[in-house]
Amino acid sequence: MNLLSSAFLLFLLITWIFFQLLPGKARPWVLLAASLLFYGSQGKIPLVVLISVSLLVWFAAWLLHWHKSSGHRFLLRFLGVALPVTVLVFLKYSRLLAGGLNSLLAWSLPLPGWIAPVGISFFLFKLMSLSIDQLRADQPQRYSLPQVLLFGSFFPQVLSGPIDRARNLIPQLWSGQTAVGQDLAVGLSRITWGLFKKIVVADRLALFVNPVFSNPVQYQGLNVLMAIYFYAVQIYCDFSGYSDMAIGLCRIFGIRSLENFARPYSSVSLSEFWSRWHITLSTWLRDYLFLPISYAILPKGNETRLRNVHSAYVGGIVVTMLLGGLWHSASWTMISWGGLHGIYLAFGHVTKKLRRRLWKKDPLKRWHHLRPVMARVFTFHLVALAWVFFKASGFSQALAVLRGVSLELSGSGLYHLLFTLLFMLAFILLAPFFDDEKAVSAFARQHVLGLVFWLGLLFMMTILFSVDQHNEFIYFSF
Repeated sequence: MNLLSSAFLLFLLITWIFFQLLPGKARPWVLLAASLLFYGSQGKIPLVVLISVSLLVWFAAWLLHWHKSSGHRFLLRFLGVALPVTVLVFLKYSRLLAGGLNSLLAWSLPLPGWIAPVGISFFLFKLMSLSIDQLRADQPQRYSLPQVLLFGSFFPQVLSGPIDRARNLIPQLWSGQTAVGQDLAVGLSRITWGLFKKIVVADRLALFVNPVFSNPVQYQGLNVLMAIYFYAVQIYCDFSGYSDMAIGLCRIFGIRSLENFARPYSSVSLSEFWSRWHITLSTWLRDYLFLPISYAILPKGNETRLRNVHSAYVGGIVVTMLLGGLWHSASWTMISWGGLHGIYLAFGHVTKKLRRRLWKKDPLKRWHHLRPVMARVFTFHLVALAWVFFKASGFSQALAVLRGVSLELSGSGLYHLLFTLLFMLAFILLAPFFDDEKAVSAFARQHVLGLVFWLGLLFMMTILFSVDQHNEFIYFSF
């Protein structure tokens, strides 16, 4: 069962009706039962992994709450952080590790044949954040086992985020409140818009992108360049479309999830891009990887020189982005994608002051008013270049795509290119009304008849122009 199936629609309707009809104290239990049923539909082993890790995290948090000795803090780190990391590495990266050891040491370790449970990275990151926040808190919160279990398994978020924090989500899940009219209007708007972005825009772009990336030598010039541009939009519409649906699903139950995207391609720098793209993962990596790594690199003592600060940032950001690439997938192309972003961010940080001084000198000073536009274009192209490695199945394919780029117009595929551009245009025209939290809230405040009309029209467009490929959301594989 996934979010695009008729089975999920029936499941959601039954869950929502029970949630609305039952008294407040029973509502969290409805969500817990529904979440376990939903994730259990992905398979028995994924459900066992989810419940087991939730038990570990809850027990570790219980120990810390009642026993604050250093020995128990060490046990919390082991149970609530080290063991979940071990589970993640074992299930997701054991094939990569075994293959690497076989190559380096001429061993003959068997390569595991299992597939990691869907969404494992997302619910493990959520549960680990709970443990780490408990460790850092002066007065740790006391969470019950059902609270921790629902936090990790909450069905709108369990497959692909957002990676919410316990302090934001658990109080809402167990408040027993229900949705009001504005919640329903905003939630349904977000769900409909997310569905449109996924099955109309993203899946339509995939029809053009996938053949080019699968066999780039058969395509020439502008088709290859447009495939790179289209993939940048495809992965945004695919992943932000899921986030919109997840946030909308939370909202129809009266729960406000954290936002995950904020028009990232309007960013003027790579650091701004990562503050707008996959926001909950970016903040997770910042809080639990980048800052600890950077502080560890800084020399201990009273004097901290500027070069040490730069070294700490560069070292922290490169390691963090490499691990971020590895988090997405156990492949060298993903590690390269993360490494590229690490280099971008490190170079941007080190040269920030120099670039500011250069823009104040002639002849660049005369073009200073165009700097934001140029910065947005340059940032987008750096991101699009890195997406080639994210999409490609290997280095040879990525390099073949890049070698095929030119401005030469090829007659083959021209009709398909123009047809795909029409759907890009539809997305661009509709985005100001839906692709922003404030915009969709303003849209949802209109009269109920107008809301029903416009949402019905958008839904009909979605059904009419959808691509019948049954493509899963890209981030389900992570």
